[in-house]
Amino acid sequence: MHAVITTADAAVLLHIDERTVQRATKAGFIQHAVTKLGKPVKGRFILGELVSGYIQHLRKALASDPQEIELKAAKLRKALADAERAELELALFKNQLHTSESVLFVWSARIGASRKRLLAVATRLAPHLVGETDQKKIYDQIYSEITAALEDVAGLTQKDFAKQNREFLKAHRSNGE
Repeated sequence: MHAVITTADAAVLLHIDERTVQRATKAGFIQHAVTKLGKPVKGRFILGELVSGYIQHLRKALASDPQEIELKAAKLRKALADAERAELELALFKNQLHTSESVLFVWSARIGASRKRLLAVATRLAPHLVGETDQKKIYDQIYSEITAALEDVAGLTQKDFAKQNREFLKAHRSNGE
């Protein structure tokens, strides 16, 4: 605790930059180390005195302005929210995440196409099944048409969503969001 450290070491220890250490020294929050003759040694600090002086300064600053705590907490919440938003945007960019708008768009397009195809089964098969009496053959043709229509829905890929995400990101960036 009696070790002498430099301004650079003090900055690293206190998680501030060197200029802030110099300003805190000038303002009297922390003190330079002193020689045996009582003269301050510029750029040198006694570890124990540095830490306790800085902690006392922070306590006084927080005690003198109760709203300072709320302000720091709000700034922290904002920084965390900004970081989370950046992570989400990166996940969108990497196609690891999809917006609900793109999922709804892709699914509704697929469901609409499948609906059309399923409704067309009767129109497509009716001419081929006129006069057909073999129930197994009728069943097989209807079943294969319905299965093909349903496979369209099941055929969704990552690319379907990635395209929608690119369009979503492009639209939102151009809007300034």
